[in-house]
Amino acid sequence: MNTHDINNTDREDMVRGKMGASNADHIAETPGEYVLEEGAATSSDSYILEGAEGSSESYVLDEGDVASDSTTPNAKEENSKSQDENMGKTKKRLSPFRIMLLTLTNSTEGWKALRRAGYTNEEVASRLFYPMSALAAVSTFAQLIFDSFTPISEVVVHGLVVFVSFFLGNFVAHLLQQWLMPKSAKEFVKSEFCQQLNMIALSTLAMFYAVTAWIPLLEPVFFFLPLWTIYALVRASKFISCDDDKRSLTLTLLCLTIIASPWIVEAAADAFLPK
Repeated sequence: MNTHDINNTDREDMVRGKMGASNADHIAETPGEYVLEEGAATSSDSYILEGAEGSSESYVLDEGDVASDSTTPNAKEENSKSQDENMGKTKKRLSPFRIMLLTLTNSTEGWKALRRAGYTNEEVASRLFYPMSALAAVSTFAQLIFDSFTPISEVVVHGLVVFVSFFLGNFVAHLLQQWLMPKSAKEFVKSEFCQQLNMIALSTLAMFYAVTAWIPLLEPVFFFLPLWTIYALVRASKFISCDDDKRSLTLTLLCLTIIASPWIVEAAADAFLPK
C-alpha cells in the first residue's frame, strides 16, 4: 500500500469519527432520551441506561430480569402447576376424627371434607374406626365401677363382644349393601367413599355407646342417639350416585344396614357364647 492510500484511509476515519461525535452530541442534548454508557454494551452482567444531561436516574437490567422475560409459556405453566401442587401438599387435611365430628355438627360439610381428604380405607380404619371400636369395648369396664359385684371375666367377655360387634359389623353392613342395594347404586357401594362412610357412621355409634357406658343416666337417651347418625347419613344423599327414583330406597337400606349390623353380630355372638 502506498502513501496516497494511507492518507485517504486516515481521512475517512477522521470523517467517520466527527460524524459519530456529532450524533452523540445531538443525542445527549435531546431531553428525555437516554444513552448507553461506554462499556455497558460489553458487560454481560448488567446494562445501565443513564439519563441525559447528567441525570441521576439510572435503570439497571440484571441478567435475572432478562432471563425471566425470556421464559417460555410452557415453563411458566409448569412452574404454576408445581406451586399449586406444593400448596396442596402443605394444606392440612382434617383428621378422620374431626371429619366424624363435622358430619354430626354440619353433615354436608363433613361429607365434603371426607371426599376432599382423599384418605384410603386403611387410613380411616386405623385412625378412626378401630380406635373408636376399642374405646367402646374398654368402656364396658365402667360396669365394675357402678356394680362392684360383677365378675371381671364377664366384663372382659362383654368387651370382646362389643369390639367384635363393631369390627365385624362393618363387613356385615358392606355385604348387606352389596346384596340389597338397587343395581344403579352398586357402583356407589363398591366405592371407597361408601366404605369410609360406613366406618364413620359406625364410629359415631361406638362413641355414643362409650358415652352412655360411662354415664348410665344417659342410657335411656342412647336409644335415640342413632337418630343423629341417621340424620347425618340422610344428609349424604347428594353424594350417592344412583337413579333418582331409587334414591329414597338406597338411603333407607344404607341406614338400616349400618345401624343394625352391630346388633346383628352381637346377637349372634351372645347366641353362641356360653352363658
